[in-house]
Amino acid sequence: MIDIIVTDMDEQFSEILVGFDRASFTEEWSKNATQQISFSVTKTQRNAFTFDLLEHESFVEYDGETYVVKQLTTKAAGYTIQKDVTATHISFTAQDDWAEATKSGKLTIQDCLQLLFNGNSLGFTWEVIGSFPSVEQENFGNKSLLDGVNEIQEDYGAIMVPRNKHLVFYDPDSFGERTENFIRYKYNTDDLQLQFDTTNLKTVVKGFGKQKDDGTYYFDPITYTSPNISKWGRRVAAPVSDERFTQPDSMLQSLKNSLQDYPTISVSVSLKRKINVGKGDYWLVIYEPLGLDIDVQIVAYKKYPFINKPPDITLSNSKEDIINIQVQLARELKRLKGAK
Repeated sequence: MIDIIVTDMDEQFSEILVGFDRASFTEEWSKNATQQISFSVTKTQRNAFTFDLLEHESFVEYDGETYVVKQLTTKAAGYTIQKDVTATHISFTAQDDWAEATKSGKLTIQDCLQLLFNGNSLGFTWEVIGSFPSVEQENFGNKSLLDGVNEIQEDYGAIMVPRNKHLVFYDPDSFGERTENFIRYKYNTDDLQLQFDTTNLKTVVKGFGKQKDDGTYYFDPITYTSPNISKWGRRVAAPVSDERFTQPDSMLQSLKNSLQDYPTISVSVSLKRKINVGKGDYWLVIYEPLGLDIDVQIVAYKKYPFINKPPDITLSNSKEDIINIQVQLARELKRLKGAK
């Protein structure tokens, strides 16, 4: 049994929470985006003290991780008082500290993390697992620790998984476990949907770097054209202006990293039974009607830990997986056409 422990903002009192609505409790995670818990609780004689501890910025410990209450709604109906709580993982408090220093040049991910977290006032530590190439940076820093982490994730392709205030950065090949779990049509799912979306697909983007005091730029605007233009045609994105860049090569690399030059794919699955899923786990997806047989990584989930309900999972939308899925779908369509 997992205990839910509530601690007040000043960390003077801690108490186990009882009497919460078990069906309302959810744990949500999305790769490099979201990690939070939500639940509802009604005040009773048994939980009155803990109920009163639940306020904005109080702490909630669940499954070894600490969360901070960020959204709180209190409802009263007669003598009944209820609180609806959403608590965000404590790693997101990195937004409350600032790294003033900046650094330019060809930097490793460790260089950037040291600059960000050296001497931080909130007690954050970090670790790197896997290998990352060095990246040309211009004026990295002078931002909140959270904004710096987001930039590192984008520039180095890192996946960050927090263990409370210890932040672990994985390269894509080191993230996630290869499991023997699988999703198979008519076995543990009757419903698998693949949705391709080209709404935000662009193949050309222009970038502007830093301006000088006289209003001119350090370099002429850079235009990046994706090789995917041969498949999707010319689709021009909104121009990008970034004051960090005084060198065209750095601007060009940033444009390459940020351009959405392939379709997004949403793979939604409704499982029949409850099963534990881990961050970044690889599952085999077998869906005979579409001719699919592919290893896909879980990049988001919503769990219901206190009731017998299967998790909602979202599967990878990486470029590599999209290409593999498209190839398999094209092969199956060709086979079906040939069978007519």
